[in-house]
Amino acid sequence: MDVPAKRTFTAAVERAMLRWGYTHSEGRVYAVLLLHGHPMGIHELVNATGLSRSTVSTALSRLSRDYLIVIRMQNRKKLFSALPGFLDMFLKQPREMLEHEVEPAIRALEVLHIDGAVLKDFKDLECVLEEILDLDPRLGCRSSSSQKKA
Repeated sequence: MDVPAKRTFTAAVERAMLRWGYTHSEGRVYAVLLLHGHPMGIHELVNATGLSRSTVSTALSRLSRDYLIVIRMQNRKKLFSALPGFLDMFLKQPREMLEHEVEPAIRALEVLHIDGAVLKDFKDLECVLEEILDLDPRLGCRSSSSQKKA
């Protein structure tokens, strides 16, 4: 496997996971499992990540609790596999932002009778977040060539 590309992917996953409230270690373990493509034991994960056994174990617990990995037993050995979940993790942010920040801010501005640019900005943000949440990923994305033509 191309080592620079592997490092780039792992770093990208770690950064994304940090943004979503995970640790570097959890991001690294998740990235290694995603790249590996088949179940791995904890010893393999320790070797592949360069993290301690306890750090890997803690990361696996959180990833399992958040349904990002599955655990199965094989000959009394636990094996871990990643479940792709980036879309769900990404969509969690706009949903939470809409519910916890944008909608309450709009209600407060309306109670305060604040009209104009500030309220418009928040309502525009509300609209954009709702559009993101309404997208159906099963429809697929436009290819870069069709985007350029549009």
